[in-house]
Amino acid sequence: MIKKTRSLAVAVLLAGAVFGLSACGSTPATPPPAASSNPAAPAAASSNPAAQTSSAPVASAPSTPANDTQANDSSAAALQAIITAAEPSIASLKKSDASTYADIKLTAEGDNTLAYTFQFKKQLPQAAGKTALDTQKSTFQTTANTVLPAMASAGVTNPVVKFVFLNADGSTIESLSFK
Repeated sequence: MIKKTRSLAVAVLLAGAVFGLSACGSTPATPPPAASSNPAAPAAASSNPAAQTSSAPVASAPSTPANDTQANDSSAAALQAIITAAEPSIASLKKSDASTYADIKLTAEGDNTLAYTFQFKKQLPQAAGKTALDTQKSTFQTTANTVLPAMASAGVTNPVVKFVFLNADGSTIESLSFK
């Protein structure tokens, strides 16, 4: 669990760096490579028969409020572990992008949403800022496609990745969520 959380934290931070560098730039950024940063990538097949899984259907326990609460608590704990593991690197990212962003945050929203929040240092015209970010939607989607399976592998149930860009005055320029 700790190794997966650290690997996911690296993927999360690389994604943050991608957006930090691509949000206002004219050169499209490249998302982090899935193979090196995605702990959810399939492992090589094991020759150990005990390690192989069966394709037979598995019965699951009926959903009850107690089961749902445990699942939510477990998912929230996994999400918080990802954020905690990323904290030292977030500080470094803030320093490296200090000329562009007043603040960069990685937070949990509920028990399944990893939210990147970037607040620009300088006020941008709302329409121009939105247009610039809209051109990066495919980059956001590609990064989400890498981070979401890794979040699930770390124990986050029904993971969501959210990207929020705020103007200097705190107003929202763009908010995108991916499931």
